[in-house]
Amino acid sequence: MSQTKPKFKSFKTKTGKQSSYDDRYGNISSYKKHCAKVHKGTGSICCVCMIRTSEQVHHTSYRKSGNRRGSNEFPVCLYCHRNICHHPQNWVIHPTDPIWKNHNIPAFTKMLQINYKKLEQRKTD
Repeated sequence: MSQTKPKFKSFKTKTGKQSSYDDRYGNISSYKKHCAKVHKGTGSICCVCMIRTSEQVHHTSYRKSGNRRGSNEFPVCLYCHRNICHHPQNWVIHPTDPIWKNHNIPAFTKMLQINYKKLEQRKTD
């Protein structure tokens, strides 16, 4: 059974170039392998609740130069991803460039970084 890459709305950037949400993830096969490493870093435990099994990778920001696990991408469970990571209290939607400039507030990102390190350490103990 083959999986197809979901299609998302595309936007024009300030320079007039068309861009879509898909652009943030690059090659889907490589991205899936990378996500597996992100989950492995915490033993597949959610970095928000630190209890449930991680099912998705949350990006606190998107970097064209590359993403780093434990820095701006974190394994999270579905519940926390939907209800906490993207909650308006934690998530800033950029009005003109929602593809590359949406991001979490610094305090939420810091909490995820601390939890990632704790889970990474717990995994090695």
